[in-house]
Amino acid sequence: MVIIMKKGFTLIEMLAIIIILGVLIAVATPRFLDLLEGARKESRTKVYEMIQSAARVYCGDYKITAIDSEITISALCEREYLPCPLYDPLTDEEITGFVKIESDPDYPGTLRYIYYEE
Repeated sequence: MVIIMKKGFTLIEMLAIIIILGVLIAVATPRFLDLLEGARKESRTKVYEMIQSAARVYCGDYKITAIDSEITISALCEREYLPCPLYDPLTDEEITGFVKIESDPDYPGTLRYIYYEE
């Protein structure tokens, strides 16, 4: 007597695999999207820190110390203190605006550089 063994999966086994994969995807996708969102927010913070740093260097190079001076993003780009165009990592829109030099109320005698959107 010859017994023929068929190789392969049964329908029940295939359904079980599909259900397990579906559950794994349902659990992993929201966590992955949260990680992506967190990375974009961190990237956005770094872009704005880069803008403030470029404004500090610009002010040092051009001897700008006046409080309430404003430096536009386009001025920083034209003089190659920033790569242009700059895009917001969250909205993918071009960043425009200016950096304003203000006195720091917490540390008298020091300046702070605040970015403002137009």
